[in-house]
Amino acid sequence: EGKSSLYRRVLPRPGAALAAQPGGGAPIVLSEIPPLSAFFVYDRRTLEGEDWIEIGRASQGPTDGWIRAAVSIAWKQTLTVAFTNPANRERALFFSDRNYVLDLIESENMVRSVDEFRSVIAGRQIPARFPVLSIEPPTHVDLTENFYLLPILDFDDAYFETGFKTRILKVAAVTLREGEEDVLAEGKIEEPPPETSDLLKGYRTGVVFVIDTTSSMGPYIDRTREVVRRIYRRLAKSEWAGNLSFGLVAYRDNLSAAPGLEYLSRVYATLEDGRDEQRFFEKVKQVRPATVSSKGFTEDPYAGLMTAIKDIDWTGYAGRYIVLITDASARQANDPLGSTGRNADQLRLLAREKGMAIFAMHLLTREGRHTHDMARAQHEILTDYPGVGSLYFNIEAGSVETFGDDVDYLAQALLAQIAAASEGNLVEVDEKIAAGAPSVRADLQIKTALVGRAMQLAYLGRASKAEAPRLFSAWVADRDFVKQAQKTLEVRVLITKVQLSDLQQTLRAILSAGETTRIKPLDFFDQLRSAAAALSRKPEEIGKQEVRQLAEDFKTRYQRLDVLINNAGAVMISRQHSVDGIEMTFALNHLSYFLLTNLLLDVLKSSGPSRIINVSSDSHQDAELDFQDLQYQGRYRGFQAYSRSKLANLLFTYELARRLEGTGVTANSLHPGMVATNFLANNGPAGRVMNVFFRLVGRSSAKG
Repeated sequence: EGKSSLYRRVLPRPGAALAAQPGGGAPIVLSEIPPLSAFFVYDRRTLEGEDWIEIGRASQGPTDGWIRAAVSIAWKQTLTVAFTNPANRERALFFSDRNYVLDLIESENMVRSVDEFRSVIAGRQIPARFPVLSIEPPTHVDLTENFYLLPILDFDDAYFETGFKTRILKVAAVTLREGEEDVLAEGKIEEPPPETSDLLKGYRTGVVFVIDTTSSMGPYIDRTREVVRRIYRRLAKSEWAGNLSFGLVAYRDNLSAAPGLEYLSRVYATLEDGRDEQRFFEKVKQVRPATVSSKGFTEDPYAGLMTAIKDIDWTGYAGRYIVLITDASARQANDPLGSTGRNADQLRLLAREKGMAIFAMHLLTREGRHTHDMARAQHEILTDYPGVGSLYFNIEAGSVETFGDDVDYLAQALLAQIAAASEGNLVEVDEKIAAGAPSVRADLQIKTALVGRAMQLAYLGRASKAEAPRLFSAWVADRDFVKQAQKTLEVRVLITKVQLSDLQQTLRAILSAGETTRIKPLDFFDQLRSAAAALSRKPEEIGKQEVRQLAEDFKTRYQRLDVLINNAGAVMISRQHSVDGIEMTFALNHLSYFLLTNLLLDVLKSSGPSRIINVSSDSHQDAELDFQDLQYQGRYRGFQAYSRSKLANLLFTYELARRLEGTGVTANSLHPGMVATNFLANNGPAGRVMNVFFRLVGRSSAKG
């Protein structure tokens, strides 16, 4: 028959059995429900003093059976969190009480109190009424090796004295293991952390240089070989020579534009070759700069990176470093001469998925100065590493000497990691360098150490089979108490295979409706609406992505909505895609308005009189919508894409206002003026420079 009331979801705990009827004597339908499966709740009964709930996998039936309420976790948020790598922060603490965490954050003695908690836990003797229930494992917990869920049950917001906002999350830790909770109990002597020194001795590092071999790169190719030769000499004198290996990939550019380039990308030396110094240099002595010039100064480093990521065998290497050496900007996904169909952010995510860090050595040569800003913006996105930041380093004036010294500094930092690991120790950030005067080389050493520590912790987590703690529920801050810029947890979404592509299909259908023909705004609205309706006739079945989740969470908590303000505005200087494959400017600035408004329209109507305010921009005056190319696959211009998205806001608002006449809901659009926000911060240094201008002439964000 389906449901007519608000949906509630639960997660059965490991070992939960499914019964045909409530009560202890009922026949068992399934002796153990697959752990970490999400179910809808249909009914609740109490028999013989015990609560039972009727559950089903689908929101509209049929039901599957009954389980004891005690072996389930009520899950309203449909969101879960995962631990970030703890390389640049302390281990997360789980507390028994929300108010205790809030009071702790507001306390002048917060840091001292947290240090005392950690000292008690390290001493392994837990006193009575200890406020900390559990602690994050000492190494990184790899979700792919030991799956776990930290479903969000409730949350609150708080601010550190420094101004950083943190969310206080009530979570339940659910793993595939049965058994008692992993809690810090009175009188309980905590188990010591697993011994990792012997495991760490097996840690191996692979470094693959991805180097531009176009006609201008001869001196840098030679200098890279010199640096690697010096490292091999040092390795030969150590006991850990087999724990570091090198590879080399060369890239040029599209052969159809310049056939004389010989190749687009080529593996000259694999990591297996790099295990033997003589074999490595036999391979890389063949690397020579091209004898013909490429077309323009934009090249295809992404081809070289894809080769390094996919064609090099990284098996057995826990430390995975790719060093890009380039003097030019990169061909983007929409460039007809590009080979990968990917942008910087997509390559970064691919590398992260493979456990790799990408460093970029950008040679700021005079000849390529017109590409420097674009290249910097691309490479800063490409090299961003979680918890560390960008691994982009530029070489002023393209100095060969400076380049050689910087690569040597990087190599020395990697050698220090290998040396520490061979003695069973994690690499540490040199406190003297961290406390000293800022410099490019200090930044290089600090970030290399942090990346290495993250990789070592991930390796130890896999090797020791580290698991998340099991506890019924506790409160945890999503930021580190001391290094408050560092997140302890990152949000994930748990969805079924069927739900995974629903929102993507919705957005694609909406976009397709506008691309089919050049039509009037009224018809455009009709087709957008009908396309969305075709996939969202049963809104509860739409995938729980961010926009859908926002609407669902609001409806769960509130019965009325007086004002909906849609305010999204970003300029992408280079063309980017959303996770759904849609051009980012249009997806963010307009489709998010359209989808969220339609998902909340029923609440707005029932709350009337109510208002919808769509923040647009006067830049719409310079735009025309091309319904044949809403994806902007032609020649891309970032500010023009922004203007088009703001025009779409306006057309949407006009037609929405017409359709809402007589409902008690009004729709209006506005231009806020020039506002001093971080409007262009996502575009690297060039964007930050422009933001300085906005701050000088724009009104404050509060007034805007």
